[in-house]
Amino acid sequence: MARLDYDMDNFSGKWNRPSRYDIYIGDCIEYHSVSEEEVGRLYDVAMRKAEMWGEKVVAKEIK
Repeated sequence: MARLDYDMDNFSGKWNRPSRYDIYIGDCIEYHSVSEEEVGRLYDVAMRKAEMWGEKVVAKEIK
């Protein structure tokens, strides 16, 4: 009988997936499920928009 080499708690692969982020301007989501590589660039774009609207920008990691 073969032994399975995976952790049952991690079977879904949740811990192997790269981080994803939502970027908000004020209370409204501007970008959804952004990769870690793109979050910095899109955050800067959102900051320029937010300055025009007088809002703040927040990037939250999706859990």
